[in-house]
Amino acid sequence: YPHILNLKNQYIRTVPSCAQFQTEGQHLFTSPVQNQRKMTGTNGNGNGSNGNGAKIGTSTVKQGLAQMLKGGVIMDVMNVEQAKVAEAAGAVAVMALERIPADIRRDGGVARMSDPSMILEIKNAVTIPVMAKARIGHFVEAQILEACEIDYIDESEVLTMADEVNHIDKNDFKVPFVCGCRNLGEALRRIAEGAAMLRTKGEAGTGNIVEAVRHARTVQSEIKRISVMSKDELYVAAKELRAPYELVKQVAETGKLPVVNFAAGGVATPADAALMMQ
Repeated sequence: YPHILNLKNQYIRTVPSCAQFQTEGQHLFTSPVQNQRKMTGTNGNGNGSNGNGAKIGTSTVKQGLAQMLKGGVIMDVMNVEQAKVAEAAGAVAVMALERIPADIRRDGGVARMSDPSMILEIKNAVTIPVMAKARIGHFVEAQILEACEIDYIDESEVLTMADEVNHIDKNDFKVPFVCGCRNLGEALRRIAEGAAMLRTKGEAGTGNIVEAVRHARTVQSEIKRISVMSKDELYVAAKELRAPYELVKQVAETGKLPVVNFAAGGVATPADAALMMQ
């Protein structure tokens, strides 16, 4: 960032996960969790009673963090060595897992959040953002991952569901969440819950791209469908999608989702990745 490096009296840490830029103080922070303690004073620079400093953990900040990954590849890794290989190969982030989806599918049983010590080892070994998975609805696993100062949390259907009805209220967390979706209704409901980034669900661990393609096509076609609707039709569409009207209206007006949408689930080759990107 040569145009940033020329600025004076500024602290810069050149880590790809940096996304909170406070223009008044000319600071580039590294993590919304790490900076929570830095910005709680009452001297005019923090979140105190008379402070007017930058806010952290807002939807704008979390969605901005996810925007930095757009166009890149996120690799599943099981140890430090794999994480370093992924970083050297150009991955924009790594997903720390004890078992990759193919192993989870093969072994069966209950799949839970990975060991925090393993996640921290990977986090300390690389400079790119580190993600980790929590079970759907298991907000305590998400709290543990947030305490580990992880960069992103994936509320993942790859793991065994903890709650078959309710998802995690992601607005309560300062760490951005990634969620899967199969159609526009699921996508908008996850965004309403606080997801900062979406991905197709696909069929993880199979190497078969067909489900990821189906989910991406479904989301795109449903966006096109509502983009030509009148205002009164959008109310009906919002009820059918079981999503907030304001979100449905925003997508209809812009013709796109308000957050980044990645392809996942069966992406096995560079050709598969190129297919989903195009």
